[in-house]
Amino acid sequence: MIGLEVGEHEQSSGHGKIEMIGINCGNDCEDYIEVGRTVGLKAKPDALSSFISWMGESPQCQAKTMPYLQITPYEDMACYAFFNSALDEMAAEEVIEFYEHGELNDDTVLY
Repeated sequence: MIGLEVGEHEQSSGHGKIEMIGINCGNDCEDYIEVGRTVGLKAKPDALSSFISWMGESPQCQAKTMPYLQITPYEDMACYAFFNSALDEMAAEEVIEFYEHGELNDDTVLY
């Protein structure tokens, strides 16, 4: 048996749920599975969030940008879903727009 940890990345600004196929434990999970057992993970962002990528030390989890991930662990591993807040994205877009036009809400002009 090997350890598998799955959850939301602690630095995510957004939130979501993780659906697991082949293993039955909640959204944030630490469990033991058989070596070589294939497990499916599906990241589902909440209404005001977006899924960015999977993260973890294992190459099976690193920088995978599709919300569905299939892993076959042969050693202890952890995979985390990184969600971004849509509110953060909208705020960043507004700041960029104000900057590009040289003004802010308080009528300050950027030079």
